[in-house]
Amino acid sequence: MVKALVHKPVVISVLGYDVDERTLKDTFLTGISKFAMENCDAVIVATENHYRNLLSMRINRNLLHFIPLGINVARFIVHETHGLSLRKRLGISEDEILVLFVPHLRDLYGPQDFLRAAEIVSKKVQNVRFILVGDGPLREDLNNLAKSLNIKAMFAGHVDFYEMPLYYAMADIVCIPSYAGQGISALEAMATGKPVVRYKTGTIRITDGIDGFLVQKGDVKGLAEKFCS
Repeated sequence: MVKALVHKPVVISVLGYDVDERTLKDTFLTGISKFAMENCDAVIVATENHYRNLLSMRINRNLLHFIPLGINVARFIVHETHGLSLRKRLGISEDEILVLFVPHLRDLYGPQDFLRAAEIVSKKVQNVRFILVGDGPLREDLNNLAKSLNIKAMFAGHVDFYEMPLYYAMADIVCIPSYAGQGISALEAMATGKPVVRYKTGTIRITDGIDGFLVQKGDVKGLAEKFCS
């Protein structure tokens, strides 16, 4: 409609709810998204799973332009003392090994895999704690799972965008067992100088064994081994 009014080329950038799994389950929402994209001049796609979703919606491949997400690295240059301050505020001691999970609490991002790996590690390492940042429909189920597995897990809930560098700064390891692809979380963690453990899915900017560790998708034992590396 905008294109018809202004008579200029229109470019759409799709993120999150535009074409994610929630939208694909809703015929009405899918129809709106598809109509908009079929009538624009170009579509910018930032993540691999969204690109695949658009192809499944039969959007003309020639309209799609895959441009991976980037970050402002300067935002994540945080002194370690800030991370220690956050640890103190959250009641986490300095000598505890802290493993951080940062994607949304949805199946697509592997939070269950994270907790299953945490269970394995907890049986081998005493002073380790796991913290899950973010919210989602699985939070209550995951909390119950963590209790049943006897894991020292903390659910931080939604964290303000500007406070995330502090969470990365206080962590020792960042785990991103996402089935959807790299996402922005891995880039943020790497910018903070933290090793990232993640699945081999989508675009990979981690050099295995140098700035992080790569594990085959679904390999929970592999995740646990890398936490202890």
